[in-house]
Amino acid sequence: MNMDEFTKVTDKYHFKCTSCGRCCTGGQKVFLNLYDLFKLGRYHKYESSRMLFDAWRVVLVKDQNQAYLPRIRFKLKPFQFCPYLLNIDADPDTFRTKCSLHPDNKPLICFLAPLGRVIDLDREIDEYLYINPAPDCPGIESDKENMLSAAVSEFEQELKFQYRFFKILKKAADNELSRQAYLEDIYYFDLRQDFETILAGKENF
Repeated sequence: MNMDEFTKVTDKYHFKCTSCGRCCTGGQKVFLNLYDLFKLGRYHKYESSRMLFDAWRVVLVKDQNQAYLPRIRFKLKPFQFCPYLLNIDADPDTFRTKCSLHPDNKPLICFLAPLGRVIDLDREIDEYLYINPAPDCPGIESDKENMLSAAVSEFEQELKFQYRFFKILKKAADNELSRQAYLEDIYYFDLRQDFETILAGKENF
């Protein structure tokens, strides 16, 4: 991803979700962090996050930074769409959708849209870019004004979890972990534990 192609958000931005579902269909990709995996696993009432991978609800893919990241596996029929997308209406004039994970189990990347977070671990800073949720997203035409500070405040704890997750990924890259090691050392964990305990253990893998 070329960061120069996107507008940096430092204060206000305009956007309003219309529940069109376009960011949940087609070639969109929903990547998950550790807390997302935790929430999703508990949503399915699994005892281990491994079951998300075994059931093919989540797949592990290599990203542009050569790290292995978990991603929600989209359904392919009758078209590509997120399996947690509900209320699909084929009529383009009345097309409205609902996320079955909203609000308690929704991935952070979906909550933040159209904000994309870029983390610089070396400088220990992060910044936000305005990234269209989908090429034809109608929400970007809205006059609704949003404040970056409000979004950051609302998801403060999850953003902190995400930052710690990216530090774990950096450590994994430095140690040149194999795909299987990513799974066993980072993405497999006991969902009966509280998340802070899980995260602390992963930081010391």
